[in-house]
Amino acid sequence: MTRNGQDPHNVNDVEAAWTAFVDFLQTEIDGIDQTPDSDADGFIVQWGQCSWNDGLLSLSFTRQVAIVADGDPPDPDPQPEYWQTDLTLCFSDSETLVGIAAPDQSNTGFRFDDIGPGRERELVAMRATMRTYPLVEALWPTPPVRSRLSLDRAD
Repeated sequence: MTRNGQDPHNVNDVEAAWTAFVDFLQTEIDGIDQTPDSDADGFIVQWGQCSWNDGLLSLSFTRQVAIVADGDPPDPDPQPEYWQTDLTLCFSDSETLVGIAAPDQSNTGFRFDDIGPGRERELVAMRATMRTYPLVEALWPTPPVRSRLSLDRAD
């Protein structure tokens, strides 16, 4: 994120954060489960008002990966551990955001396209779909009041 001019704990530009997220989603990660048809590397964008963000409007960019640990001795049937990297942007209830109806949908759903052109096309389509939601469009040009980057095990 810092190469896009943003501190992940003090993001002030949603478009720059989105660009960093898109770059991150095109980065290979060692150890990802290679089982055919697995949902081992996915991403989702979520938005809305959440109690765990002090009731503030938020926009979250999340990548979830399934990592298979190398054991000693090797496990004949290793089970992956799921991990999520999440950037959450929180916004104040400014005049421009007050009164925007909450969307029927509050996320894009998980996507699992392979890294490369397929994932790039899906990200373009995802952004176009998000633009149809008035709340997301209102949040996009608004500087967040705080942000948080986390890496957590997804149970």
